[in-house]
Amino acid sequence: MIGTTEPRTDGETSRNGRCADCGRPLLNGVCRECDTQLLYRFVQREIVVLLVLSAVALLLFLTPRWVAGASRQMSRTDAAAWYRIGNEQLSAGVPALAVGSLQRASNAARDNAQYRLALAQALSANEQDDAARQGLLGLRQVSPEDPGVNAQLARLEARSFGLSDAIRYYQSALYGKWNPEQLPERRLLRIEFVRYLLSHKQNARALSEVLVLSDGLPTGTALQLETGRLYMRAGDLRRALERFAAVLEQDRTNREALAEAGAVAFELGDYRAARSYLARIDERDDDERAQLEMTEQILRLDPSQPRLPLQEKRRRLLSGLELALARIDAC
Repeated sequence: MIGTTEPRTDGETSRNGRCADCGRPLLNGVCRECDTQLLYRFVQREIVVLLVLSAVALLLFLTPRWVAGASRQMSRTDAAAWYRIGNEQLSAGVPALAVGSLQRASNAARDNAQYRLALAQALSANEQDDAARQGLLGLRQVSPEDPGVNAQLARLEARSFGLSDAIRYYQSALYGKWNPEQLPERRLLRIEFVRYLLSHKQNARALSEVLVLSDGLPTGTALQLETGRLYMRAGDLRRALERFAAVLEQDRTNREALAEAGAVAFELGDYRAARSYLARIDERDDDERAQLEMTEQILRLDPSQPRLPLQEKRRRLLSGLELALARIDAC
């Protein structure tokens, strides 16, 4: 056994009972010091062997993980490159090529929802609606409140005339999870939704969405004008006029706001306001010129103006009646 030294014979020990190797006294014919050293060397060798084996095992364990990690990093790099190429192809109007590139990006990074959403968009642009819908529904199962996924589904349904499904997906997109920096994008999506509703004669529902759009609307001219036009199409002329007036408070010479405000005021029967708006347009087109002339004619024939003599009121009433009959005959 290790650690045990057999008693030495006469030739192995000194005559005075000391170890022939180290010269120390023997105990029962055994040198404890040499025996300890022998055991130490054995244990030291076993530790070295154990460390070497551990290092080899660790290397064998880490090598596949390192290779796998390097492979994943390479796949992510390739996926990002294909994603960039696919987006460029989609922007350039070649969705067929974009589908192939984005398919490669999705295959290289299967857990990346952004790549899969871009692929669905490319499929839709390439009129592969069934494949696009299947991909989007898979994404929606994982993230049912994702605005991008629901917006794409809404557009697919809108194109296939699925009115109720399109409305449902638009609403899911608008009331999904948006980051604060995405508010302008959300506002544009709401405008898209309102236009879709108006195109399908859903005026009441469209008006409720325009009211939401107006809440906290930035003071930018373009947004105010667009909101006013949406109010007009939805049938709320007074709120439309408020939007156009808000634009004119910032820019009194804004031609679009003057023309729209004049048309709305005319429809509301506020002919003095209509004349005021239309008269401030420097270069009127034929329709605006005709509307201004009609407005001035109506005002000239208005029998309700204060302090008019009775005879003048009667004349204006008769002239107005003749004008109305003439227009009826013209129609």
